[in-house]
Parts: sequence; C-alpha cells; structure tokens
Amino acid sequence: MTLRLPLRTVIASDFSHSKNIGWVFQPQLKVDFRGVGPGEGWNLGLATGPLYGDKRFHNYFYGVAPAFATPQRPAFNTAGGYAGSQILGAASKRFRSFWVGGFVRLDTLAGATFEASPLVRQNDSFAAGFAIAWILGNSQKMVEYPQSPATKSTLICWAASGGQPSLVVWALQTTLPPAGLEPAPPSGIDLERS
Repeated sequence: MTLRLPLRTVIASDFSHSKNIGWVFQPQLKVDFRGVGPGEGWNLGLATGPLYGDKRFHNYFYGVAPAFATPQRPAFNTAGGYAGSQILGAASKRFRSFWVGGFVRLDTLAGATFEASPLVRQNDSFAAGFAIAWILGNSQKMVEYPQSPATKSTLICWAASGGQPSLVVWALQTTLPPAGLEPAPPSGIDLERS
C-alpha cells in the first residue's frame, strides 16, 4: 500500500502560446497486487483519493466570466478547494509475445466547490478501457528482480466514457534494472490520471 501526494502545476497551451492556469493536488491511496489472479501473472491495482485545485484552475474549466454569461448560462466564479474524488482499478498481464491491460474509473464531483457551475452537466462519470501491446522481441538473457527504479513509456488505447468511444493515452510502467542488465517486461498500468 502506498500513499502518493502529487502536487502539480497546470499549463494550458494552444501551441502558439501557453499560460499557467493553477495547481492541482491529488492525494491517492494505492494498492498493487503482483503475480495474482487466475493462471497467475496478473498485476492488479486499486487507487482512490480526493482532488483539490486552486481558484484559477477551477475557474478555467468551470467559471463563466460576465462577458460570456447568457440567460441559460449565468456568470459563475468559484473558489479553490475540493474538486471531487476518483476510484480507479486496473489489471494487466504479460504473455510470451503480447501484453494486455485494462482499467475502470469512476469520477465524482459531488461536493466540489464548483458543483453549482452552469457548465457542470453531471456529477459522476465512468470510464473503461482495454489495451494490447505486441512484444516484437526479447533479449536472449532475462533477469528477474523484485524492485528497481521505474520509468514511463506511453501506450495509446481505446476507451469509452459515458458511452462515447475515444482515444486515451495511459502510461505503461516499465522498470529499469541496475546498470548493465537487460530491461524487464512491462509490469502494469500506472494508476495516475492522464
């Protein structure tokens, strides 16, 4: 079991300029089970936690400036603070020549400081996705080791959220061995929000 306390700054860009739009804090309790499940070799993960953001971040997404207010969309200005919570579950398994993984995620805005925004249409959302990665080659010599530092590579997968299919980029966690050893196979889905 791990407690993660990521504090992130958020930058918005249209590729011609960029600006800092605030910060996000997402404490998360994470539990990973490695080498379990039917047939063994499955990696399972669960993560949950609240989300917090500052006033600039919340207003960037949920605020309505007076200049953009209409009778159906009144002006709205929110404070920083609680932004909802998230529960995430993931499973993955490495086979001889391919890797499979999937996730399910529930997000809720219930109790968020911006819950009354006219831009909020629903408080809950559900997302799920599945991915397959083919392994094109392996080293002749593979080394097993329990833990080492990690790096991330990206994997594009299909996901559905609210019944609408979309492409989502998730991070596939791979481990780096001590210097001079061959890399181990991918170990599972990183449960960070992307």
